[in-house]
Amino acid sequence: MWKLFDEIVGKTIKCECGRVHIVPKIDFVFEDGISKNLGSFFKDEIFIADKNTFPLVDVPGERVIVLNDSERVLATMDRVKEVLKLLKEKKDLVSIGSGSLTDIARYASFLIGKNFSCFPTAPSVDAYTSSVSALIENGLKKTLKAVPPKRVEHIISHFLEMYYEMNGRIPLLHGLQVAMGTFVSIKAYEVILEDIPLRKSKISQEERENFLYETFGEKAKGFLEIYEKKRKKRNVDLASLKRVISPTYLEFKDTLLEHLKLLNLGELFSKFDLEFFRKAVIFSNSIRERYTVLDLLEELGILEDFSHFVIDEIRQLGFFS
Repeated sequence: MWKLFDEIVGKTIKCECGRVHIVPKIDFVFEDGISKNLGSFFKDEIFIADKNTFPLVDVPGERVIVLNDSERVLATMDRVKEVLKLLKEKKDLVSIGSGSLTDIARYASFLIGKNFSCFPTAPSVDAYTSSVSALIENGLKKTLKAVPPKRVEHIISHFLEMYYEMNGRIPLLHGLQVAMGTFVSIKAYEVILEDIPLRKSKISQEERENFLYETFGEKAKGFLEIYEKKRKKRNVDLASLKRVISPTYLEFKDTLLEHLKLLNLGELFSKFDLEFFRKAVIFSNSIRERYTVLDLLEELGILEDFSHFVIDEIRQLGFFS
């Protein structure tokens, strides 16, 4: 492990993602109760916490902004504005939490032109290392440029979060929704890479418009504009795609499915009307410009039938009559 650290710390890495990453020189500290010593690590920064994470740290109250909520803090633009309003002076920010608090603090840091750090309180969350923040603004889930500390599973999760927001409800934990989206993603790759035959059909624009307006009201107009921009025909080399992806798929598919079983996925899916979720699978590709495996399925003409296929797979998880 330490050999790996030595190979990347303090180095500039040209990544296969197309970006150049600079890994700063850092110290690694291992000790019990390290959260109680955050004040000595961050001597002048302002901490962003909630009622659950605030007790973890031992710093003066004037150095902590505690975001309170009756249930749980959501990553919204209103929360970012609250942080900016409570900041007495522009200082570097440190989030104490997981995804939502991290996204809030990161974007607030970006807006005031300051550095951002995070103290993770949950297992791996992509927010910890992301260069963007996913926030709800006026009911829309937006991915905003931020200070750095998508994929189908996150697009489906964002779709569900906006649906909850429109109905004045608290969404499931982001990670649980991502797990649901991961199951859909695995099944999409299964169809493509294992040559599962599906019936071809064309999804009408009228059906897309009706569902999006019924679900999101006037906000659907923006989604339809996003979808229109990425409707251009792509010449997908399916054979090359399968050749590149297959080794990774075969290596990790069974492991992923085994881990997902531990989450009682069937119970999570049972919280939704399955016909609504089926349509979410079809139309969630309208909310982001990114090209995903769902767009590929649509281009192949099998997205509609895939939505029925994945619902059948979900039913086999249990919790459905």
